[in-house]
Amino acid sequence: MKMFRKIVNICLGNGWISLDPYLNFKGKFKKVDKAILTKEELDLIAAKEFASDRLTQVRDTFLFCCYTGLAYSDIQSLERSDISRGIDGEQWIFTHRTKTNVKSHIPLLPEALAIIRRYEENPVS
Repeated sequence: MKMFRKIVNICLGNGWISLDPYLNFKGKFKKVDKAILTKEELDLIAAKEFASDRLTQVRDTFLFCCYTGLAYSDIQSLERSDISRGIDGEQWIFTHRTKTNVKSHIPLLPEALAIIRRYEENPVS
């Protein structure tokens, strides 16, 4: 609705419409309380064994998102060249976020590095 409101304001400013459709509109914002997974919960997910390799990959992708803070769309576009050594000598992800195109510098936790190493020889990754 916010984006549509901006378009309406542009239209009003240019004289393309004469009446503000938002004149008597009162938006409702519902605050969402997000639950955060604990270290123990992440460890339980990581320890879960699956019969299918595909489900194992889905689990590892989810965990990688948790350990890096990246969204799934950012993981999809991640390239091997985006991972390199930072000035501290550790492995970092240097990328642009997909949704916002904001530059990101993300240190790789040992758990995330373990997932990367698990799929190093995978031709699809």
